[in-house]
Order: sequence, then structure tokens, then C-alpha cells
Amino acid sequence: MRPFGYICGGMSCKWWSEKHNKHHARTNEVGIDEDIATDPALFLWAPDPKNDAPWRKWQGHYLPAPMSLLFLIWRFDSIKVAIENKDWKEISGLAAHYAFMLSFVPAATFFGAMLISGFMTAIITTVETRPSRRRFSPPERRGPARLVHLALTRPRPPAARVGDAPVGGALL
Repeated sequence: MRPFGYICGGMSCKWWSEKHNKHHARTNEVGIDEDIATDPALFLWAPDPKNDAPWRKWQGHYLPAPMSLLFLIWRFDSIKVAIENKDWKEISGLAAHYAFMLSFVPAATFFGAMLISGFMTAIITTVETRPSRRRFSPPERRGPARLVHLALTRPRPPAARVGDAPVGGALL
């Protein structure tokens, strides 16, 4: 199934696997999960005043532009890593993917689809961060709802994840 990623998806499987595993092991943790490393272009929460940028107050107006680049950035990073690792199998699969896509799909359509899907994915991966959930979640939750709230909003050490719950993940 690994060739599916670079032949059909246009991204290096090794790159994606490492990025995806890190993201799910330490979801939305500053300095670890690069999906939320958007400053100084976008600030997902108010920064320390010494790290603030004068354009932050306008980011709501230009938000779609940098967020739309997400899939293109992922693809460039993916190709860069495959080349740096000299992974000729992935490089040839990536070349086949882009040759096929750009032969049958007009370039404007291909890149337009990348921008739209990148924007949609960026909204999902950045707007619903743990800090925003924690900030906007009602503190009066009690009982089972509180346990679910804690499970979704509190980081846990990676070792406490696998096998802690019947379905393979920790709830507390």
C-alpha cells in the first residue's frame, strides 16, 4: 500500500508517516507539531507581546491566502525529503504521479484543487487546536462529558496512549 501515497497521492509515504505520527503523538503542541507553526504569517492565539507582529490584527482579512498553500507546501516538503534521502522508488513514483496528473488535468485545475483542498485542510488542522478548545470549552462540564473533554484537550505522554483503552487509545 505504500506506493499508493506517492503514485496516487503525490506525497512521499516516509515523509507523511513521520509527520502524521508526530502530529498524532503530540497533537497541536507548540514546537513539536509543525501544522500549527504558522507565525509570523498567522497567529493561532495571541502571542507574547515581544513576539507580536503589527499585521496580526489584519490576519482575518488575508487568512485564506497562506492557509490555501498548505497542500502545496506539504507536497514540496515531501518531494524535498524524498530527494534528500535519495529514495529513488518514491522519486520515480512522485514523478509518475505529477506527469500523469499534469498530462490529463489542466495545470490551473490541478493547482486550483490544491489550493482549495489545502485551505480546507488548514482550517481543520489549525482552527481546532487544543488551546482554542480549552479556551472555548465550558468549564461547567461534569461526569462523563468532563472525561471526554479532558481526553480531547489535555496532552498525554505518548507512552500512555496505545493499549490504555479497549479500542487502542487513552481516554485520560
